[in-house]
Amino acid sequence: MREPVMSARKNTCAMPSAWSYARVSSVEQATAGRGIQRQQDDSMARAWCERHGYLFAETFTFTGSAYTGSHLKGDAPLRCWLDQAKAGALGPNPALLVEEIDRFTREAGHRLLGELAQIFDAGIWVVALRDGVIYSAEAFERDDRLLVDLMDEIRAAHR
Repeated sequence: MREPVMSARKNTCAMPSAWSYARVSSVEQATAGRGIQRQQDDSMARAWCERHGYLFAETFTFTGSAYTGSHLKGDAPLRCWLDQAKAGALGPNPALLVEEIDRFTREAGHRLLGELAQIFDAGIWVVALRDGVIYSAEAFERDDRLLVDLMDEIRAAHR
């Protein structure tokens, strides 16, 4: 197994944990732009955790393309986090907090279908903080239109 990117402590209390993920596409954006700084401001993430009964774990970042899928390959931080979460190493219902869905991915939706099924089947929550939408297996059960909405968001990010 890869080295943990973030603290992969086993959550032994009843309260689930959430991690904030910040991503920009280029080194220029990371150094000159405010995008990464804005995303690393964890105030929205901490407020979401407080409202939903989650412990805020930390923010992790990546500089690279979500359009080409490099954010989900090899030892990329998001790939490592997802592998740990799917293995149950991050406790029950771990949440991945992103500013908007395009921070999570910009790949074509058909390339992600298998990955998304594994993510949600593992009990992982993906939360778009800006609009407050929680994507999870439970949320899809309550509102089957939500999955279509997620695919629309992914399609728009890819375009």
